[in-house]
Amino acid sequence: MSRVGSLPVTHNPLRWEAPPTGSPRLYGVDQSAFAQKLSAPRSPVFAEPACRKTPAALFEGTFLIRLLPPFERNLNKRLRKAPKLYFRDAGLAHALLGIRSQRELRSHPMLGASWEGFGLEQVIRVLRLRESECFHYGVHGGDEMDLVVERGAKRYGFEFKASDSPGATLSMHNSLRDLGLRKVFVIHTGDRSYFLNDKMEAVGIRNLLQLALTWEDS
Repeated sequence: MSRVGSLPVTHNPLRWEAPPTGSPRLYGVDQSAFAQKLSAPRSPVFAEPACRKTPAALFEGTFLIRLLPPFERNLNKRLRKAPKLYFRDAGLAHALLGIRSQRELRSHPMLGASWEGFGLEQVIRVLRLRESECFHYGVHGGDEMDLVVERGAKRYGFEFKASDSPGATLSMHNSLRDLGLRKVFVIHTGDRSYFLNDKMEAVGIRNLLQLALTWEDS
């Protein structure tokens, strides 16, 4: 620990992931890209035998980030195989992004990504999910599911929408079918919970405690 003082001040790690399309990404970056963008690995502290890990692994170990592994069952599809990276503390992410108020957040291009990370953490905590049960699912150029929970022989899907009245999407329908999901829950910013169909339910974030009592029986 005496060598921590020699760590350089790194540039803001949240400002580098901006694809050519102009839609910047905070969440869902792969850990190799994250590691390459940080200057910390060149610091002497990382030369210590106990610290020979990637920056992403170190930040994960200190609970600053979550690395959500991919769902890699054989589905005869070109699946995304990189883990998705989330900041566990949405407030920290907002501060590093320079977001200072709810008004700024509502108009910020990272609103959807911020909600996804926040909702993911709440679902994992409130539903008491084990890390070994949690995955993300994505097909190259195709369907996605923000969170896939595999508990025993049952699979459930979770999507996170920064809207108070989300609907079902084609991606949800395709993922439900291809993954054999028992049900898909769409976690949103509103207060109401309602059924989208017999296999999909929109759940207001304030109703997670109630969902925790019933989701496995769905």
